[in-house]
This record gives sequence, C-alpha cells and structure tokens, in this order.
Amino acid sequence: MTPQEFYLKTVNHPIDLDGNGIWCWDLWAYFCKLADIPLYPTIHCSITGYVRDVWYLRHQNGILNYFDEIPVGQFRDGDWVIWGGTKWGDTDYSMTPLSHVGMYYQGRCFNQTKDMAAYLLSLDFNKALGGFRWKGWRDMDDFMYGVNYRNYEDAELTIYKAPDKCELFYLSAGKDQVQDIQAFDSPDLMIVAAVNGGYFQMRTDQPDPYGTHYGVEQTHDGTNITLAPNGQGLLTWYQEKDGHLGVSDASDYWLPPEAVNFAGTPYSVLIEDGKTVNRRSTALPDKESVKAQQTMIARINDHWFFICSRSAVYPNVMLRYAQIIGAQWALLFDSGGSTQMMAWYGNIYRKEIYTGRKISTAWILAQRKPAHSEPIQEDPQEGGEDTMPVDNGSYNDNVEEPEHNSGGSVLSSETYDFIKKLLTWLGAFETFWLVMIKQMDVPYGQIVSIFIGALIAGLSYLMNSSSAQFWADKDIVQKKEG
Repeated sequence: MTPQEFYLKTVNHPIDLDGNGIWCWDLWAYFCKLADIPLYPTIHCSITGYVRDVWYLRHQNGILNYFDEIPVGQFRDGDWVIWGGTKWGDTDYSMTPLSHVGMYYQGRCFNQTKDMAAYLLSLDFNKALGGFRWKGWRDMDDFMYGVNYRNYEDAELTIYKAPDKCELFYLSAGKDQVQDIQAFDSPDLMIVAAVNGGYFQMRTDQPDPYGTHYGVEQTHDGTNITLAPNGQGLLTWYQEKDGHLGVSDASDYWLPPEAVNFAGTPYSVLIEDGKTVNRRSTALPDKESVKAQQTMIARINDHWFFICSRSAVYPNVMLRYAQIIGAQWALLFDSGGSTQMMAWYGNIYRKEIYTGRKISTAWILAQRKPAHSEPIQEDPQEGGEDTMPVDNGSYNDNVEEPEHNSGGSVLSSETYDFIKKLLTWLGAFETFWLVMIKQMDVPYGQIVSIFIGALIAGLSYLMNSSSAQFWADKDIVQKKEG
C-alpha cells in the first residue's frame, strides 16, 4: 500500500469505524486496520477522549512499535499529523478546536471532519504537535546501491542510488559546446553514473548560437565555465566545500569556483532542505503542463539519487514521488530528449536511458581517485552497450558481483590501453565473423569463433585482475544496502 493508494481508496467515502459517527479518528483507525495495527491501546484516546491523547501517550501506548515519530517541518506523504487544540493552551486553530488528526498528502491534510467524508483540507502544519510515519512505508525506500526500477503513477522510473563515499560532481562540455553523455569524464574521478544537466540552445534559428549554455556552471576542479552574467530568472544550486547546499538567484550568485564543489542551474527546485518549495527558473520555458521524460536529482539520508522517468510525465509527478521517498533535496533539470542516464554495472558502462542527443553538461556520481591511481575505467564510448529497461519488480536482487583478485599484478598504463584497444578490435571482428559464417559456409567457422571468444575472455580476465584496486571498494559495485 502507498499513500496514494490509500487516498484513492478512501477519498469521498465516509468512514465510521466505531459506530460513534464520522470523525477524524475513524480515518486513521481505518488505515491502522488495513496496516494490521491494533487500535487498542495504540491509538486509543484514553485521557480526554480526543485524538491528541495518542500523541501525549506515545511513549506508553505502543504506537512507536508501528510508527516513527516525525517532528514538525519534516512531514511527507503518508505521515499522520496530530494537532493539539485550544483546550491545551495552544494557539486558536479554527479548524481544530479540540484536536485533530489527518494524513499529510500533497501538501494538504487528508482527513475527515464531523459528519463529512474523507477530503483534502488546507491546515497549518507548523502548528501541529508532530506526526507519525508508518514503518511499512520503509518498504518503498528499500533501494539497492546502483540501478533500481520503480513505477509511480504514470512514471516508469530508473533510479540510481549512489554507494557510500560517492560524491556529486558537475561536468561541462566546455563553453557553448555539446557532446555525447558517454564522453563526460574527468581524470581525477572514478565515475559510477551520469545524467544530463542544464539547458542549452538546440535550435539554429535563434539569436543565441546552437550549443549556448544557460545558467551557472562551476566544476569541482575550480573551473568557471560561466557565471550567467544575464541570469535574471535563473536559479543556481550549489554545494560549498564544507558540504553545505544552497539555492540562489543566478544574478545574485557570487561564490568563486574554488569555494564550491559544484554549481549549476536547475529547471526547478522541488524540495529545498526538507521543505517543498517548487521554485522554477522562470527564464526557462514553462514545462509544468508538458508531459516529458524527466531528470531529477535527490538527496535522501546522506545519499545521492539520480531519478529519471523513461515515460513522459508532468513535473509535479516527480515532486510527489520525491515527497513520498522522503527527499530532503529534489531538483529537476533538462527534460524530454535530453533525459539520459549512464551507469556502471559490473564492468560495463550501460546506457540505462539513452537518446543520442548531445548535451551541454552532465551530473556525475563518482569517487575521487587517489593521487597514485591509474586511469582504469574503460572508455564509455568504447565499452558502453544499449540496455533495455527492466520491468518493475523483475530486477534480480541476488545478482552476484564478479570476484576480483586483489593480489593480482597491475599492468602498466600503456599495456592496459593496448589490451583495451585490442579487445575492442577483437570484439568487432568476432561480430563480423559470426555474421559471415551465418551467411556463408565457412569451413571451421565455429572453431575460429570459439578461439576468438576465448582470447577475449583471457584478456578481459587479465585486465580485471590488474584493476583490482578499483574494485576492492565494494561500495562501487551494486549491492544490497545493509
């Protein structure tokens, strides 16, 4: 069950669970019944007969066995929020004179009031006592490190959860330049995933030349690509060297490149430091009513997430999903044909979502290479392969990662590069050879093919052994959290 499913199941339906009339408590009690949570003493109003009792008795009534306590200001879809009422000396709440409970949903209170069926009501959540989050919602947040697949409303989502120790970086194709997403790289980074970044001029009949970048671009190596001198109506999202995240208008942004890890311009900031703001860069085209593939970056409990929709959806669908998964930060970037995602899986840099459109910038999840580290990742342009999206639920949680011999010898950089190029050539020749023996009767064709395959496998093993340092950190490979 999801918050949306519960909402759709009960909206406009009057619920009287105990036969004492329709009250706010009945909707919560019905939810507890569906979630197999005992009503007594968990949500029993045993002091005054009003629902505020549940809050004040939370450390005695057992409710924290089924719910997590959530402080004011951190509510998200599915949280049950309790107000105290005037009789406890609180501010006069015109809609909650005694006390009240309702489910936080899409920024409003989904509730029942006396003799009224379940509906959405605007209430001041800052005046609540607090809230409770059902522990069952955690199942929705059980993301593995690496690629995950989810469906939400009409969004078919590909989600990449960054391993521990991974940081977020911003790379540029260069001032007013564009390039394939596979080409974004940095000599000091071990990249695990990439998505498209900011907006750029795609047309040739406009005053701005094709490829013109829009917004602020600052990279981790202290490079100023552009500070958007005419940034009126554009936002800047940045991270300072101490890890602090912030948002400002691009026209007011002043931090020097050496002071930040990154700075870039989003289409919109959906959630800022735990608060839903849905603030848009108004100088960019308004796409709120346009269905398109979407690219979102989210921050959840100190982990970075890339979340891309393979299907066309409205931006507010992504906002609701960010709220449900408890994102403290969520931002949208360029969308439509620009939405793309690359991700390492094993030793393959896969095209999770790929359109071939050249882009101006890319967001990167990566670890910093040690100073002595050799460049050991395969060139994405040589090693990438197309991958069809996996249906929701069909992803294999028990995929075993390849074992790597940490005691193997390390090849020199020149030898490594030679073998990599040889593998690329052999792979292409093997494909050509297989086509030939299918079309013509080539004597000993299968034997030659097997020999080439064995040679490729042997060289691949040699390369994998030499790159043991990269794979020794198991956070880089996809694994089950915990």
